[in-house]
Amino acid sequence: EMQRSLVGSEMCIRDRKWLKKKYGNYEKLKQALVKEGGKYYDLVTIRTKKGKELVVYFDISGFFNREE
Repeated sequence: EMQRSLVGSEMCIRDRKWLKKKYGNYEKLKQALVKEGGKYYDLVTIRTKKGKELVVYFDISGFFNREE
């Protein structure tokens, strides 16, 4: 369980860094876990500094496939 938490934390940090690099200052509005077509996605809804609302999908299947 601890290993899974550490991997999940690393993924969150990586995703936040990517969002920061791509969109600069943004506001995270919501986050959800979705399973679609046998894959798992972390959906993050953000508002950019220009006010545009976007939904960004991160494929996190590798995290869940380790547990199966």
